[in-house]
Amino acid sequence: MFNVKQILIRAFYQEKKSMKLWFKLLGLLALVASISVAQAKNEPAPAFTLSDIYSGKKVSLSDYAGKVVYVDFWASWCGPCRKSFPAMEEIYQANKAKGFEVITVNLDDNAGLGKEFLKSFKVSFTNLYDDKKQTPSAYQVATMPSSFLIDKKGKIRLRHQGYKKSDKAKLDQAIKILLSE
Repeated sequence: MFNVKQILIRAFYQEKKSMKLWFKLLGLLALVASISVAQAKNEPAPAFTLSDIYSGKKVSLSDYAGKVVYVDFWASWCGPCRKSFPAMEEIYQANKAKGFEVITVNLDDNAGLGKEFLKSFKVSFTNLYDDKKQTPSAYQVATMPSSFLIDKKGKIRLRHQGYKKSDKAKLDQAIKILLSE
């Protein structure tokens, strides 16, 4: 792959007076950085066992072996998280019969905040609570929401941070690809 840093330095010194070029190259660098964050390297998804937010029943990622799994980390105070839940439910309903699962992991200080948040939505997928807050570090969660699409072999194939409406179509397409593998 090309060395972005060398290209930027060379372009800057060759075109000192051309600020347009400089800004274009900075934009390119930002794009390359965002793509590297969004794409995973097919590493194994870290295992976890957490409690269902309602029943307290222990649920493990390994319970979903052989399925495509979307793991979403969220908190009740997160605005984009609120927008993502209806989309997750739609995608779940459209794909669950094909071997697709959604697992959300609430990271609030207490499960009551997560339960109150969930009252606003009619979701049928699995909602877990991480009382020890160890799972986010295993997944290197940096912002809310942070999502991970895991293939049938247990490898992370997509990492995603934040949520906007256009993400739903991209996610749906990625899920369809993984379900067909």
